Formats: sequence, C-alpha cells, structure tokens
Amino acid sequence: MKPASCFFLFLSFPSLFNAYLLTSGICRHSGRQGCKERRKRKIQSSLDQHRDTHKWTYRITHSQTVENEDNKLLFFLMKHFEFSSASQARKASRHGEILILRQESKIRDKTGVLDSNRFEDDKSNLYQNRFILLSNSTSSALLKDDIVARITRADDEYYPVHLTGYVQPPPLPIPSIIYEDEDLAVIDKPEGLTTMGGVKRNNVEAILPFILYPPQNPDRLPQPIHRLDRRTSGLLLVAKTQHAMKQLSRAFQNRQVHKMYTALVFGSMANSNGVIDYPIDGKDAVSHWRVLQETTSLTLLQVKPETGRTHQIRCHLSYCLGTPIVGDNKYDKGRFKEYRASGLFLCSSSVTFEHPTTNQEMTFSIPIPTKFRDMLDKDDRAKI
Repeated sequence: MKPASCFFLFLSFPSLFNAYLLTSGICRHSGRQGCKERRKRKIQSSLDQHRDTHKWTYRITHSQTVENEDNKLLFFLMKHFEFSSASQARKASRHGEILILRQESKIRDKTGVLDSNRFEDDKSNLYQNRFILLSNSTSSALLKDDIVARITRADDEYYPVHLTGYVQPPPLPIPSIIYEDEDLAVIDKPEGLTTMGGVKRNNVEAILPFILYPPQNPDRLPQPIHRLDRRTSGLLLVAKTQHAMKQLSRAFQNRQVHKMYTALVFGSMANSNGVIDYPIDGKDAVSHWRVLQETTSLTLLQVKPETGRTHQIRCHLSYCLGTPIVGDNKYDKGRFKEYRASGLFLCSSSVTFEHPTTNQEMTFSIPIPTKFRDMLDKDDRAKI
C-alpha cells in the first residue's frame, strides 16, 4: 500500500497524551495501588485546563498501514521508513516522532479518539475512529490495519525542534503562564513537579520550550532562574535570554528579588508576626512571618524568606516555631500523617524583581490554592 500523502494534522496534546498514559508506565511508584490512576487524573485535569491555550500542531511526513499481525514496531520502521539504523528509529520513537493510529474497536478506553475535523486533508476519512497512540518504545507490538506515522511540528509559535530535540512535550502537568515577554516569564508551577534536574524530561525545565514563545533568533532554551521544592507550588521566574539569566541570577545573589510564600501550619501563634533567625547547615537563614488567618487548629501564614536555604521555610516553621506545615512528611515529626495525602500546603504566592532590560520594578501575585481555603473551611466547621 502506498504511503498516505503528506498532510497537516491538527492535534491538541491532551489527545496524544491520553494514549501515552495507556502505553507507558509513568508512575515511579508503580507498586502503590491506584498511583498511576491518580496521576492520570491529575495530569489530565491540568491538560484540560490548558487545552485552549496550547494547541500544538503536527504534520505527518510519512505513514504506512500494517498488513500483518504481530509486527514489531522497530522492524516495521526499518522496513518502511527512511531510518539508516535501528538507533535512529529508537531515537525518533523516544523523541515523540512516531504515532500508531489504531482502530477504535481494538481499544478499550476511547477517550483519545480523534474526530475527522482534526485533519486537514481530503483523505482524512482514513483516520476516522482511530485512537492515536504516542509510541515511545520500538518494542511495541503492531496489530493488523494499524497505521504507523512519523510526525514533525507544524506550528512555529514555540521553540523549534532543533533546539528542543523533541517533537512532543513531556507527559507532565502544564504550568500556568502569569507573565511573559521577550526576556523572561513568570509561571505558576504545579505541586509535584521538580524545577530542574532529576529524571530526564521529568521537570519544569523540559516543559518550558513547549509553552513559552521564543525571542527573536533564539539560541538557547528557557531556563528557571531559581528552584522551588518539588512539593511546593507557585511562582517561578524563567529566563529566556542569556542577558536575563545573568542579570536575574545576580539579583538573586544580591538578595534583590523578594519572594513571599503562603503556608498553612498546625497550631497557633503567640504573636501576629515575627522573625526567625536561625542558621541552616551552618549558613545564615532568616525568615519573616505574619499571621493571615487562624482557625481551630490551623494558622495561615505569610512568610518572607530573607535568605534562600534549602527547605528554609519548612525547617524554620517546624523546628523554631513548633508549627509544621500541613502535609510536610519530612518535618512534621510523624505527628500528622493523616494530612499528608493532600500534599504540602506551601505556595510561592508573590515575587518582586527589577526587569533585566527595562529596569522597571515588577510584582506578581497569585491567590492561595483552593486546597488551602478548603482545609481552613473544614477546620472552621470542625469547631462548631
């Protein structure tokens, strides 16, 4: 059968990702019952929220129908696609270039079936009622009448493939963009995402090229200027140019970037505000705090760290004030295990800095996460 002609495929990433969840294990703690399902729901909720904001588009450059059962994807790619070696085919698969379009009747979960209006081609009827699988492994088994396709990016709004190295965004929750210009961006990092480093493509840094617009003639990928703990949500500064990275990094070193955090802690405070001056790992560490709200057994605090030590706020609130943050399994001393399932109640809620190009002072703030308010309301009702 002749390969289908080249055409544009307009795909929203959530559809591809639904399939990805079915074909790969993304939960690092696969032994825990229900972990994968909870992560699927959490990520899908994030993707649904940004469905209209980021519509990545792709072009199918080559496709071929599978005529025999039990074909292995690697062998099929080597036979019908222009790969000079098996390693090239595996790399294309890892980088999100290979799709398997499978008949709807052969898939139990139909959430990722694409409508014909997602295709811009007169032969789009060939792809009706097919489930699009993003195959990141060339060991996948093919079924008769599957269509294997190789894709590339068709949009030019985000960072080009020659810089990202990948066609698809990583399968992770999508941060909200609070502000963006040619030099920098301010994003709202979801809880549970590592800022940078760790497992490859399992961090905020890997997502940024797929949600931020590049400056003119980009020669580097966007990069976070500072870190937030994996379990901390909230505002994160991102540099899009070398100049912005240099200037803002220097501003952090000189303590000219001012961040505010919101923390929900156990217990009550004797005063309405205070200062904690207690070293961490032998280095000066200072945190300013004030009470925003109190309920029966919880207190909502605004915390301004003067320094930026690892886990500074969590250490200071637990060890110095005796009021650990709700959900902090590292510093709650094992006393509040029943609250850990809701995550850590610490959010980077405000940031003030001088713009590296305009020298204008900029301040950005976000409301406290919904779960903070829900927990406060629940605790208030408990005292009635």
